Amino acid sequence: MPAAPPSLPPSLKQLQDAAEVEPRQPLAEMLLEPEPEPDTEPEPEPEHELRRATSAEEFLSAKKKTPTKKKGVGYGVDGHDDASWNVEAKVASEAERTDRLADNLAFLAAFVHVPTEDSAGEDVPWEADDALRQQLLSSALLPCLEKLLQCDSLLELGRKTQLYQAVMQLINGLSSHPKLSPMLDDIGEDWVPRQQAPIASLLNRMSGLADVYLKCLDSGRGTDGTALSRQASTESEETEKLARLIIDAASAVGSRLHRATSIRHISQSEYNAALAPLMFSYTNMQSGGSYAHHHKKLIQSSAKQPPTSKLVRLAEELADISTSLPCEETNSIFLRVDESRIDTMKALIVGSRGTPYSTGCFEFDIFMEDSYPTGPPKVNLATTGAGQIRFNPNLYA
Repeated sequence: MPAAPPSLPPSLKQLQDAAEVEPRQPLAEMLLEPEPEPDTEPEPEPEHELRRATSAEEFLSAKKKTPTKKKGVGYGVDGHDDASWNVEAKVASEAERTDRLADNLAFLAAFVHVPTEDSAGEDVPWEADDALRQQLLSSALLPCLEKLLQCDSLLELGRKTQLYQAVMQLINGLSSHPKLSPMLDDIGEDWVPRQQAPIASLLNRMSGLADVYLKCLDSGRGTDGTALSRQASTESEETEKLARLIIDAASAVGSRLHRATSIRHISQSEYNAALAPLMFSYTNMQSGGSYAHHHKKLIQSSAKQPPTSKLVRLAEELADISTSLPCEETNSIFLRVDESRIDTMKALIVGSRGTPYSTGCFEFDIFMEDSYPTGPPKVNLATTGAGQIRFNPNLYA
């Protein structure tokens, strides 16, 4: 028989303070709460009445005491300069809060994995019950996880690997309990504040970022799988490890919820349903040993193994772009990346309604030289009717 769950640790309250989120409350309980009585404190009477200056000397004396605003400073209100705000202190405080939040989540992750011993002395994992699920639903745990999983940038995730490793471990632990795993899905409309998106959906979206990031790195490694490992920094290695952990967590949650979820959140419109899966993809741009690309000479003359700084930066940016491209009937962007070279791309941009380009589809050939990200990308408009049509000069800048 599974052991009874241990008592919930006090770190849930600490988690609420560290994450700066409010716990959810059952909607039924909130409807029964009486409305707070309005404050009826009398307004304070002014200390003295205003009076007009009776002489020029009195007017000038009062004017000298009035502080003047400094122009062009960028801070200070009504002449009072507040230079006490310290950027380094703010950054240090934020780092401390992130560490405290990571510690609390790691503690909760260990809590949901706590094993106990049965009478035979064998380790038997305990099983969560309804009371524990209700306690977690009434805490700040789910709002905290939802807030963290809304991050859609691998650059940001890479700066907080310890925090997000704890998040993935905790989600894995929650999904391993039959009573707790439904909390990772839609919790319904019985809780306030309302859930904007289920944790499983947010995790699948983040898994899409991680998948694109890893594919970019694998593509950049080429035939020598160890080339990047020898050159990459510790930070990029930690980001790669985190990306794999995110994908594993999403896979585990998906299988335990017994349903397939979409990586993207798409609307019910026919346009999005048909085109959202096509916004970003990899393709083979070579034809007959040569690239079908405007910058094919630059591609062929550049190094097959790109610099590490360029490869890692492209991997992070493409991961972010893969889920942030607009998909609207009047404004869409589709991106294709070469399978063997992630620095070679093609983009198709649909003109926005209300502009001269409305409903038009414009193709661009894009190539990032080895100087990227220091140097700008090479971009060429390919929609010219075989050189017979020209558009606004801005498209050729």
